[in-house]
Amino acid sequence: MHPDCNKEAQEIGRLQGEMDSVKEDIKEMKTDIKAILNFVNQTKGGWKTIMLISGCSSAFTLLAVKFLPFLPFR
Repeated sequence: MHPDCNKEAQEIGRLQGEMDSVKEDIKEMKTDIKAILNFVNQTKGGWKTIMLISGCSSAFTLLAVKFLPFLPFR
């Protein structure tokens, strides 16, 4: 067997090992993405409610900061 063939065979084996590792990583990613999608589907309108509450509280804070200097507290 030629020495270069041995190096090529080792390189092919290494690349196959890396490919197997990548395949396992992709399977894990698929599982994680499905879990995230399932969680998002369960929350449905919950994030909208949180955004509404945070938007309203921000608006009230803005109004309080804007008009607080004009209120007589002396």
